Amino acid sequence: MGIDFIQKTKKSFLKSLDRQRARRNTPDLFIQDPSESPRSYLLNLKHGHQLKKDDQVLVCLGPDNQVLAMDGSNEIGEFQKPPDELREALQEFDACGTVAIVYEDQFMAEITVC
Repeated sequence: MGIDFIQKTKKSFLKSLDRQRARRNTPDLFIQDPSESPRSYLLNLKHGHQLKKDDQVLVCLGPDNQVLAMDGSNEIGEFQKPPDELREALQEFDACGTVAIVYEDQFMAEITVC
């Protein structure tokens, strides 16, 4: 194992490193894309309710199949045009939501649902 062997195998070793680097950077089933973030939905606040950033709310289905945000047993507001996939998911289980942005002027908040 002399210097001539190392110089001879240097090119193939570097090629192997490049292949490993390319494989590591290719997303697969077990690598989550960091650009993915939880979906957020717009909530119409009921008058008199105040929310702050990072507050936790319960997201559930109410009567007439509307998607509501609750604080304990108090209804905070109703989601504006929630997608059908959210309604379907909430038919089985309630979800936890976190306040991302509060628009105090318009009595609205952006809720990320996890």
